[in-house]
Amino acid sequence: MVSNTSYGHLKMQKGYDFSMSETSFLKVVQTCISNLTETFLLTPYLFYTESDLHCYFYKLLSRQLEDSGFRFCQTQDNKLSSLLHKEYPTKKRYRQKLEDPTGRRGHFDICIWNPDKVSERVFRNKSSEDIDKTQQTYFAFEFLLPEGTEKSNLKHALTHTKWDMLKLSENEVKYGYILVFARDWNFREEFLRAVKEMNMPSNIALIFVENSDGEKFIERLGRK
Repeated sequence: MVSNTSYGHLKMQKGYDFSMSETSFLKVVQTCISNLTETFLLTPYLFYTESDLHCYFYKLLSRQLEDSGFRFCQTQDNKLSSLLHKEYPTKKRYRQKLEDPTGRRGHFDICIWNPDKVSERVFRNKSSEDIDKTQQTYFAFEFLLPEGTEKSNLKHALTHTKWDMLKLSENEVKYGYILVFARDWNFREEFLRAVKEMNMPSNIALIFVENSDGEKFIERLGRK
């Protein structure tokens, strides 16, 4: 149950004037990525699964956005929401199997809506015909936590990265990030060499972070 006091606070936030610059948004994102990177390098086993990385990063972004005045936003159809979302669907559909004629919408691990467009677009589209009315994925983040010594782990990581690049290069994404955190993995050099041979879209940055047996390594590819 929502108290009258907290509901009144929500109502006061509806007309908030979003004036944060693009540069400031980038600073918020970079600060959170740096924080997550430092935490992983110090304590790589703090995260049991890739989902743990999602949750930790979501918390960092949520705190930073709230501190910047972005606790709530209001959509065109009067839904009070947040700019920050997990598993937000893509606008395009993708086929992984030939027997799937129409394909399915993918999902971003985490995204931030464009605050300048949020009041012009709906919370959720009702049909495929009005897909362009859904929110713009201003920032989108995909995660990967590769582990293991079998060659199949490398193949899986490269396939995963190719799909992430495809999703992030489309769907109105302004800034796309692929965040790779590796530990107990034998394929750093092969992975990075293969990624460098890919045609990475100009809106994407891939950040590779590794701590294996205390050896720390960071490399950033793509958008500067």
